[in-house]
Amino acid sequence: MQHGSILLDFDPESLVNVFAIAAEEGRRELLAELSRRAAGLNAVAGKRFEFLEVATAVASGISTQCGVQLNPTQRAPSELELAQELEQKYRSREWTLRR
Repeated sequence: MQHGSILLDFDPESLVNVFAIAAEEGRRELLAELSRRAAGLNAVAGKRFEFLEVATAVASGISTQCGVQLNPTQRAPSELELAQELEQKYRSREWTLRR
């Protein structure tokens, strides 16, 4: 199984703006490459999907292909605590700027 993201929408220009590329030519080249190689599901399908619709379809596909039944559950308190710790860690300026 591929681990990745399903982009509903993709704006290559916004992504290029995140990078510190001084040369305008470099920016244009990256923008052109991203535009050729990546797209959002909505653009490819020519219609708009809601997050829940896509999530349900992915879960159904995994269930069917793997022969398993997926059941929604509540997170355990220890999972919620760990999630909060990780959120604090990865939102910190120290983590972002570490070398």
